Amino acid sequence: NTNWEDRVSIGKGWSYGIEFSFGFETDKLTWSNAYTLSRSQRKFTDLNDGESFPYRYDRRHNVSSQLTWSFTKNQKIMMGFAFGTGNAFTLATIEILGPDGTPRLVPISRNNVRVPDFHHLDLIYKNKKKLKSGASLEYSIGVYNIYNRLNPFYVYLFQDPVTQDFDGFRKISIYPVIPKLNVKYSW
Repeated sequence: NTNWEDRVSIGKGWSYGIEFSFGFETDKLTWSNAYTLSRSQRKFTDLNDGESFPYRYDRRHNVSSQLTWSFTKNQKIMMGFAFGTGNAFTLATIEILGPDGTPRLVPISRNNVRVPDFHHLDLIYKNKKKLKSGASLEYSIGVYNIYNRLNPFYVYLFQDPVTQDFDGFRKISIYPVIPKLNVKYSW
């Protein structure tokens, strides 16, 4: 059959949650926070034995916090923290014998495991100066992921190419500690 419509599963999905945000502000200090508690599920009659399962982008907890301290009208330091529950993915966890007698791994359900939680802390210093010529100079110096958390982009089960044994999980991480410099000149 060449009709792709006949080869696509049709099902239902639902998402719900609640978000809270609060903050505090004085002349020198600004603090803002947000927290989201949510759930996102999918259900297909021909997948996962008809049972509902977490959607790939189901992130149960999501937290962000921003803290800004103003030294003067033109100088400030900012700190930002972000946290999120890891994304769900399907992991083969049971070993069965395949048709040719070799062991194969199969999953017990869809999106049965989560990537480790994601979090990072950022720090930025900003300064703005008026120059004698009437122009202005703004610059910021900062660090993304200051404590160098190697947040996993994805996780996979490693299989030794020689022995064909499964040798634990490996994670691929991107965005380690990254310095930042931004300069803006206006006239």
